[in-house]
Amino acid sequence: MNDPISLRDQLVLLLIAKSGINNIFQLVMKFDRCDFPGEVGKNLSILLDRQLIYVSAIDAFNHPTKYAPTEKGEALVRSDINPQAIIEHVKKMNNPDFMFELVQAIFNSISNSALTN
Repeated sequence: MNDPISLRDQLVLLLIAKSGINNIFQLVMKFDRCDFPGEVGKNLSILLDRQLIYVSAIDAFNHPTKYAPTEKGEALVRSDINPQAIIEHVKKMNNPDFMFELVQAIFNSISNSALTN
């Protein structure tokens, strides 16, 4: 049985699955902006190891450039992510304003789409 993934890992998964921020450059830029150094490579490794994301594009040097959620990752986002816990985690970052607004917009979008389905 796998241990639960950290709130930071959940946040990275949420961004990949629901925001269109799906490449290493965008992820690093967003996390460096709010919690320097962002070090998202660690989170990506964990998410890949747990088969919650997969590499969806590689560059000419065979390096991953984009990620996408697996079915297992999508299921985790739908049912196991606690929005309030993620928001509290974001508030603890060094410069949380941008990430806080982004995460709130994602959760609002998720709840609005749930209401219309």
